[in-house]
Amino acid sequence: MKVETSHGVISIEQVGAGDVTVLFVHGNSSCKEIFSGQLQSSLGQRHRLVAVDLPGHGQSDNARDPHRTYCIPGYADVLRELVLTLGCTRYVVVGWSLGGHIAMELMAGTTAPLGVVVTGSPPFAKSMQSIGEAFVPSMHMALTSKAVFSEEDALAYARATTTPDVSTEDFRFRAALRTDGQSRARMFAAVAEGLGVDQRHTVESVAIPFAIINGSEDPFVAHSYFDKPAYARLWRGSVQRLDGCGHAPFFEQPAQYNQLLSLFLEDCVTSG
Repeated sequence: MKVETSHGVISIEQVGAGDVTVLFVHGNSSCKEIFSGQLQSSLGQRHRLVAVDLPGHGQSDNARDPHRTYCIPGYADVLRELVLTLGCTRYVVVGWSLGGHIAMELMAGTTAPLGVVVTGSPPFAKSMQSIGEAFVPSMHMALTSKAVFSEEDALAYARATTTPDVSTEDFRFRAALRTDGQSRARMFAAVAEGLGVDQRHTVESVAIPFAIINGSEDPFVAHSYFDKPAYARLWRGSVQRLDGCGHAPFFEQPAQYNQLLSLFLEDCVTSG
């Protein structure tokens, strides 16, 4: 399904039905198909599930105005337009990596979601020091801001962010290679410029149900950093970690991830 926004035409996939919409937002240089383990699960029996291709990713258009769109506040604005167009008055955001940072941006807005789940997305403050504390530097981390991907870059990035078995026939490789390189370069420039909310302050001050579900072996994030914020409403009072998983536990162990997500959604519906 295609949805017109002021940023460009956005491609979505939606299944199921229910009063609460669950909005799935992928990471840098990925696409909505990464959430197949959620879209094809029993979650759709109780909720409307919507997975989004961000501008410059998957089957969505490249941004009409890259400077405006390819940043965390720009992507959040895309999602605000999307939920309004789709009539999602009650929704929960599940954001992975970049998608989690976008979800935290939405938390601070006037049309905030009922709840937010982030995976692989440390809530950093508006300082380069905080960003340095939140992430682990690596060769693959350097690719996240690279404007032009070779096939070797796309394959390496898809493998590092998901699982090592990615081949050149895999949708994860194709998604990384398809991504508008401007989106990577501009997003990191915007973070350096200080655009967007202070995510640490947001999770410490906004009392929206907030779940963190990480892989215990995620190579991109500093796991100890997640214990530092004084969360306003952290689900179950602690970070949930799936043993043996890397950066994309929802893809690696969908049954375990979905079980936690289902419980979180029940809590959100009850409290919301």
